[in-house]
Amino acid sequence: MSFSAKYDSSTCPKRRAPIEAGEEVETYSVGRINRYEHVLCPKTADVTCSICGDRWIECDCP
Repeated sequence: MSFSAKYDSSTCPKRRAPIEAGEEVETYSVGRINRYEHVLCPKTADVTCSICGDRWIECDCP
């Protein structure tokens, strides 16, 4: 489930990008601890696939 962050938080574990208020985040659990990460991490959003040239996060290439 994704939602908009109300406050600045720590960093996204995907690429160590800071989570800022207003960004779309989702939660996951590590044991009893809840963690937050970007739905679409800004540091991975502009990476392109070397096979098809589309955005890496959206491509279906193997």
